[in-house]
Amino acid sequence: MKAFSYPLTKIFFIIISLTQIKSSEIQISLDNIQTEILGNENYIISSSILNITSSGDYVITGKCSECQILVDQGIEVSLTINSIEIQSENICPFLISKKAKVNLILEGESTIIDNEINEDSESFEGAGIKFKKSSSLTIKGEGKLNVISKIKNGIKGGEKSTLTIDSGNLDITAINNGLACDN
Repeated sequence: MKAFSYPLTKIFFIIISLTQIKSSEIQISLDNIQTEILGNENYIISSSILNITSSGDYVITGKCSECQILVDQGIEVSLTINSIEIQSENICPFLISKKAKVNLILEGESTIIDNEINEDSESFEGAGIKFKKSSSLTIKGEGKLNVISKIKNGIKGGEKSTLTIDSGNLDITAINNGLACDN
């Protein structure tokens, strides 16, 4: 049997690199989103909306009702959702703005429920997850995503948008379309 040896300096470098990668993820909990008003260069929590304002890697956990995850226009993010629960009657629970690119990574079992009741409202989107014109959504991971839309669509893309499902377990219940993309 041949022994394996590796210079100590190279092992140290590998450990430092892995630590740096892990610390670049931004951890956010939805548990207190209704009561918190927070802000930094990466995201803002206000009026029950988690607004992601900068490109980067995010890990989102927790539960909330009458809240929204909003990804700003033109940014590129990797969002790991780990066993989140969101439901809303007044706004779309998960909204991706124009020209944004989102890699949605599924861990655990997450549920998004769209109960929007006022189709005449200016904020009405009619989907559990809505991604706007010229945006892209890629779904992957080992987890499960339940999307329930009691008014229209489960996951809906706008004009010239792209939806890619690489992996994961999706369970979508919707009045109209489970998956739809205007492209």
